[in-house]
Amino acid sequence: MTAPGRKPQARGWAGPDPALEFDVWTAHVAQGDEVLACVAELAAVFERPFVAARVTRGLALDQQGHVPLDQIDQALDRLGLRCEHSSRPISEWNPHDVPVLLVLGNGRPVLLKAVDNDSWTIWLPGAAINVAMPRQRVEEYAPGAA
Repeated sequence: MTAPGRKPQARGWAGPDPALEFDVWTAHVAQGDEVLACVAELAAVFERPFVAARVTRGLALDQQGHVPLDQIDQALDRLGLRCEHSSRPISEWNPHDVPVLLVLGNGRPVLLKAVDNDSWTIWLPGAAINVAMPRQRVEEYAPGAA
């Protein structure tokens, strides 16, 4: 018998189904400052030192004390990183465009870390895990993805 979300293999069990992890993550409310968590993960990807107080000092935070998306440029600048805002459809993205802070249709950010044909690796803030997802599945959640 196979547990829900798991597929039998020749030796042992496969890990949980990434689609289930993503669905569970999207079903729950945001835990903490997800934009700041994505900034911290970007700092790790580019091997930059990250101190939350240094990044958020002087930024116009929202009522919960979280970094709003319109302050992402300044937050990344404090790490010595630059960003480019784009409204290009997801279907036109390629492996050279990552990492990308992608805002889903529900307003929650995720970090797109790898693009490999039809399998994309996204990082879920709050859960702090990488999940491999089919491109079409990510496009369903991203606004304007045609």
